[in-house]
Amino acid sequence: MKNVIAIIFLIPALVLIGAEEVSTRGVLTLENLISVESKAVNIPIELVYAVILTESSGNPLAKSEADCRGLMQVSEEVWNIFMKGRVGLAYHPEENLRCGIQYLGDLYKMYVSWDKVLRHYHSGNPNSKRPVTNRYVKKVLKRAGVMSGDRRWSI
Repeated sequence: MKNVIAIIFLIPALVLIGAEEVSTRGVLTLENLISVESKAVNIPIELVYAVILTESSGNPLAKSEADCRGLMQVSEEVWNIFMKGRVGLAYHPEENLRCGIQYLGDLYKMYVSWDKVLRHYHSGNPNSKRPVTNRYVKKVLKRAGVMSGDRRWSI
């Protein structure tokens, strides 16, 4: 059952990677939300999709052993920093995306290096000393198209 849920949420993400913004009048779809939020914090859309695929396989109900939740596997500590007053919404796809994308944006402002951004994002805690393997960073960057020399990554 978990695999079916993940596939349902994964298919639209795969279809829309690299696509222009899709809009239905008056409706903010997840794809639109990702586009709007990532542009607001200067994060490539492909990176957001790559993080989602790597962290949760597109499952909004995903929960890790480290107690990270939702599409972007946001830790409780990060949630509390960015989403004050929004208790219990970590599994809500829109709120989870907003939090994860905002966190990626803040990390990019601090480190201006995708390797460092992804290392800190994966640790789930801005002050964590937890080791993050190169495997995670390479996996996300490859999925996002960075390893193929895509020029859109020079912000």
